[in-house]
Amino acid sequence: MKKLLKLQFAFALVAIMFSSCSSDDDPTPDYPSLKGDFIVCQGGFQKNNGTVGLFSDAVTENDIYNSVNNSKLGDIVQDFEIVDTLGFIVVNNSQKVELVRMRDFKSVETIDDAKLTYPRYVAQATENTVYITNGSMEGEVLIYDFKKFEIVGEIKVGVGPEMMAKVGDKMYVANSGGYGIDKTVSVIDIKENKVIKTITVDEGSVTLKADNDDNVWVYSKGSHGGTWVWSAAKLYKIDSDTDEIEKTFELPGTIGTYGSNLFAISNKGDLYYMTDAIYKMSIDDTELPSEKWLDEVYFGIDVNPETGEVYCFDSINGEVKIFNSDATEVKKYTNVGINPHLAVFNH
Repeated sequence: MKKLLKLQFAFALVAIMFSSCSSDDDPTPDYPSLKGDFIVCQGGFQKNNGTVGLFSDAVTENDIYNSVNNSKLGDIVQDFEIVDTLGFIVVNNSQKVELVRMRDFKSVETIDDAKLTYPRYVAQATENTVYITNGSMEGEVLIYDFKKFEIVGEIKVGVGPEMMAKVGDKMYVANSGGYGIDKTVSVIDIKENKVIKTITVDEGSVTLKADNDDNVWVYSKGSHGGTWVWSAAKLYKIDSDTDEIEKTFELPGTIGTYGSNLFAISNKGDLYYMTDAIYKMSIDDTELPSEKWLDEVYFGIDVNPETGEVYCFDSINGEVKIFNSDATEVKKYTNVGINPHLAVFNH
C-alpha cells in the first residue's frame, strides 16, 4: 500500500510539473492571439492609469497588461515597441520600462535603473540591443541588451531626446529641448555607438520618422515663448545618405494639439501631418498641400502599414477614429483609455 501511495504521489508530481510547464509556454487563455492593433494611452499625469490596449476581430481589451499581470503599468505610458519576442513599454513618469513576452503579454523584466530618469522612446539598434531615449535636460541614449537584461552603455545626445528612427547602420534622434532649448537631430553610428553628426533643425523637435525611401522626417514645433502655444512649425526632410536637409517646409497656422505624435507616413509614400487640421502630401512633393485632408485635429496620428488606414487618436473622448486614404471614417475604437496617442500594429 505504501509503495502504491508513493507511486501515485510521484505521478501526481509529474503531472503538476507538466501542467506548469505547459501553462507557462501556452498563450494566455483569454487571448488566443496577440495579433492586432495595440493602442497606447498615456493616462493622466500622476494618475497611474496609463494603458496599452489590444483591438482586433478576436480581442477588445483596453488594458491588456493589467488583465494578464494583475498590475497597473504606471504614470504616463509613452511608448510601446515590439522587438524580437519582447514588447517594451516605456512608462515615462514612473521612470521605468516594462518588458513583456509577446506570446502572452506576461511581464518578464522591469528596467528601473537609476539612470532611467526620464525615458521616452525605444528603438531596436542591433540583434541584441535597443536604444532608449532618456533625459528631460541633458539627454542620452541608453543601450539595453535584452538578452542579458541589462544596460550596457550610454550615448550622450542633445537636450530632451525623443523619437528615433533607424536607417541602415545609423540611428536618428530628435532632440526636443525637453525643459530646456535644443534644435538638433543626433545621428548615431550604431556599430560604434557614438554620435557622428548633429543636424540643426528648429526648436521643439519631437516627432521623427523614416519613410520607405530612407528619408528621415522631423517635425519641429518651433518656439512657444513660455505660453505653450507653438508657432512657426517646420517639417524637415533629411537625406540619410548625406545627412543633409533636403527640404524645409514652413507650416502655416498654429498647432492645435499638445500631442507629440504629429505626423505619419504610409508605405505608399503618403505623409499626413497636423497643424490646425490634418494635411496630406507625398514624400516627393516640393510644396505643401493647399487644402485640408481632414478638418480636425487629434492628439496623435498613425498609419496602418498593411491597410494604409489612418488612425487618429481622440484624447477628449478616449477613442481612435480610423479613416481610409480618402478621409472617410471606416471604423472606430471606443473606450480605449485616457489620452490615446499612438498605435503599434502587430499583424
